[in-house]
Amino acid sequence: MNAYLKLAQEYAGEMTAHRRFLHTHAEVGCDLPVTGGYIIQQLTALGYHPKRIAPGCVSASIGRAQGKTILLRADCDALPMQEESGLPYQSENPGAAHTCGHDMHAAMLLGAAALLKAHEGELNGEVRLLFQSDEEGLTGALSAIHAGILDGVDAAMSQHVYSGEEMKVGTFYVTYGAAMASQDRFRIEISGHGGHGAMPDKTIDPINVGTYIQLGLQTIVAREMDQFQPLVITVGRFTAGNAANVIPQNAVLEGTIRTFSDAVRERAKARLTQIGTGMAQVYGAECNVTFPAQAPANINNDKMVTDMSSYIMEMGCSVEKMAPAMGSEDFAFIAAQVPSVFFAVGAGGDAPAYRLATNHHPKVQFNEDCMPYGAAALAWCAVNWLRDNSK
Repeated sequence: MNAYLKLAQEYAGEMTAHRRFLHTHAEVGCDLPVTGGYIIQQLTALGYHPKRIAPGCVSASIGRAQGKTILLRADCDALPMQEESGLPYQSENPGAAHTCGHDMHAAMLLGAAALLKAHEGELNGEVRLLFQSDEEGLTGALSAIHAGILDGVDAAMSQHVYSGEEMKVGTFYVTYGAAMASQDRFRIEISGHGGHGAMPDKTIDPINVGTYIQLGLQTIVAREMDQFQPLVITVGRFTAGNAANVIPQNAVLEGTIRTFSDAVRERAKARLTQIGTGMAQVYGAECNVTFPAQAPANINNDKMVTDMSSYIMEMGCSVEKMAPAMGSEDFAFIAAQVPSVFFAVGAGGDAPAYRLATNHHPKVQFNEDCMPYGAAALAWCAVNWLRDNSK
């Protein structure tokens, strides 16, 4: 067995402990005091000198100042939802749950940090570690970049766990080129004229307007775009009113636009704005459309895919090609600036628990047996990439 993978298997218990602590103490967004404090404590115990570089973000470095620098990144934030997994280490924080597996990403990067420390003499350059906040809000990577995390960085690598029957432990999945879609989050605020539910003629019903806007948005995908260019527009939140017998004053629709094409992206945003404001005008309401968060498509560098895949296979693991995903990742901001690769890590299996639900579901469960493979891949790929790019 590969020495890095063998040592990672020996560290499996420690990584499980890391993961379960972070899972129990799930935190959302950029405010990660317990998460960041725990990561700093563990890195310090390994002999690193970690520092907070941006809200909720922790970084540390190892290796030689001479030579290239590769960044290994793990996101650490949870989702704003209630966990329903029933696990004994279920989140203790109401409205915060690691249902996307970021706790495992952090645990694997801590495992990789331990492996790199054990093999420090083999580093022909610098490995920079980033434990990143607010991936779900699409602000964490940008805040770390603004804080200088990419200064002097020549390449970057990140991973994401996926549950499900087909996502086998010990297998990595990767895409050449566009791996994940862009995301533009939109907010449509409708202002009508509230009143008594028995007298709708005296009101301008924002719920009615919002319903027509929601239906109109679907025509952008169905009737206005090249069907060979993937586009998904989702309204995930529609809020209005507080009483059954009152027509409210305001309504809000929030959702996402996802695509791989910059041209489609800009066209969809423009049409969404036109439909929102136009439909509101038809029914006598006012409408304000904003895009509070966004990220470009996550593009893998072809050479990084080839090189890192070969290292992972040398380690004794399988690498399979996967189709581009309509999910998005704020690692895309990093990939837009330095050659990067983003791998999916199999964290599922045949057991019913891993077939029950997928990422972002309150009942999702991930197979912790994947963590030694993920940690070993991060460390092994970094060491080999620095060796092969030392000249």
